[in-house]
Amino acid sequence: MEPKYLPAERDVLAIVPEIGTSGENGTRIIVRSGSLWLPHVVRHVLAMYAGRHGMTLPLLQKLAGSSRRRARCTRRNRTLVIEPWLVLVPTQVRRGTVARGTLAYINASRRIDLEPLKGEGEAKSRIHLLDGTAVDSLWSAWVNGERLEEGRSCYADALLSLSACIREEERVYLGL
Repeated sequence: MEPKYLPAERDVLAIVPEIGTSGENGTRIIVRSGSLWLPHVVRHVLAMYAGRHGMTLPLLQKLAGSSRRRARCTRRNRTLVIEPWLVLVPTQVRRGTVARGTLAYINASRRIDLEPLKGEGEAKSRIHLLDGTAVDSLWSAWVNGERLEEGRSCYADALLSLSACIREEERVYLGL
């Protein structure tokens, strides 16, 4: 069941796993105007967004990713295109431990800055979101840059498809 307070897709900047105050697994959804913590794992939150569009998470993951990337990506760490303005690119934010969820998802349809890190713990790069929030990643800036570039390509493809559908609807509606 989807919470009524789940942020709109167009507002999402990132979906990040986070441990709650009582040690429970949860998810922080970072939006333009702040953030929201949910007592659900990231996969459940992704499934809720997919469900808004009549899809299941396994179906969304099966449809995700280009053919050249499939060999290097497992189903769980592919780019997910939920809507043209919600293109989620994975990045690893913590090691697999007792806590579930090691991947965060960054919305590639928004402006993102990458910063390589050296000597600051396990994190190899920092992802700066549009609202100024920083997400530390265990993947290098190069790997994250490649993933974000793929996400931007998916974003452009989704916008072109949407534009073509709108033009076709106008053509049919106007009888051209």
